[in-house]
Amino acid sequence: MPIGFAKQIFAQGTTAAGTNFTGWDGSNDTTFTTTTTTKHFIGFAPFNNEYGVLISAKDNGSDDQIQYDVIRNQSGTLSITDGGNTFINTGVADYQDLRGLVAPTQDGAVICEVEASASTIYHRFTISSGTVTRSDGKTTARNRYSYPLFVNRTGETTGYNNINYGKAAQKITSTDHFASNETVTNHLDSTGYHYGDGRSLPGFVDKDTVFWLNSQTSGQKLQPHKLDLTDTNVQSFTAFSGSPTNSTTMAQFDTANSTNFGTNTYDFDTHATPAYNETGFNDIALLMRRETTGGANKLVMESYKAGDSSVQRSNIVTLSTGSTAGDSSGTGCFVGATNDTFLFAGADITNNRVWVCKFQQSTNTLTEILNFSETLPTATGAEEVRLHRWFNQGALMTIGNTKIRFIQT
Repeated sequence: MPIGFAKQIFAQGTTAAGTNFTGWDGSNDTTFTTTTTTKHFIGFAPFNNEYGVLISAKDNGSDDQIQYDVIRNQSGTLSITDGGNTFINTGVADYQDLRGLVAPTQDGAVICEVEASASTIYHRFTISSGTVTRSDGKTTARNRYSYPLFVNRTGETTGYNNINYGKAAQKITSTDHFASNETVTNHLDSTGYHYGDGRSLPGFVDKDTVFWLNSQTSGQKLQPHKLDLTDTNVQSFTAFSGSPTNSTTMAQFDTANSTNFGTNTYDFDTHATPAYNETGFNDIALLMRRETTGGANKLVMESYKAGDSSVQRSNIVTLSTGSTAGDSSGTGCFVGATNDTFLFAGADITNNRVWVCKFQQSTNTLTEILNFSETLPTATGAEEVRLHRWFNQGALMTIGNTKIRFIQT
């Protein structure tokens, strides 16, 4: 793919269909330092390949605020065209929450909902000729998960799934894209799940069948388990091999030589930006973890693709500098037009390092791509690194409370 392909500006509503990140090495990325006064970043969602909205918290003395910036991408160069727009008073003096939702809707808008005092309302952002307008939308009835995956139900124009990375899911319908209506048609929970709380990124067999990598024996065997979104009852996780109707126990990994498997899963940070935006995009479940027999600087990716007969385990990556010991969680998203490339990043606050690994599903290869020095703020809620998918063209990586890196090919 020619250098600069992903840097072209596409018309609103179109995508860079051919963008491929298999060769991404970070050399074409650009970094922007914002002048907006930011306490910590919360989430980002794009309108199109040129504009998006970045949501953050602002220190405001006894009543911290939520604000938005309009981010513009001009041939790979980022800028804030409209910044520091406050729209929520949180009612607390030290707002630290990172939960909420910042996601694109199917009509080209962006919705935002955060864990602040006015968080029962969807805030709806629209764009026209580069100008962004915000309005209050529907009072939300959905659950506000710490690790939300808010995705379009493929083939539907008003349907979404609201998935918790842990063990719960909802079906959502809004005929006017959350301006005045929202219906939660189904709420599911599950039992027998050992890797909840954001440790496994789920995939879909179809829009009604979501699956995670799970262990039924508290860490000794790993296998995919599914939930049926047409069932309104609390469900026990069902193991499957290939077809979701086949409950035969599939080939598993025995982790006898990794005795602390359960305590060394490398879970996702609390976040508001979905790792992908449509059920039909991703049929892979991922679980990043430390390689416990190799120390605190080694990582491995477990993955399962719907229809396969076994779980894959990648090669082990040894970080070139720094460690994972100082932080128990990371951030990740898919980049490109397919779900073949997944980026996973973390911060070593003690040693002032930020690292990014690339997982290539087709080759089952995990590679460290970036490892750079970064002195992160030490205030609670500020020492954060987040990856935010920007449709097919790449991702934003927000670093600390001032830097934004545009990841592109």
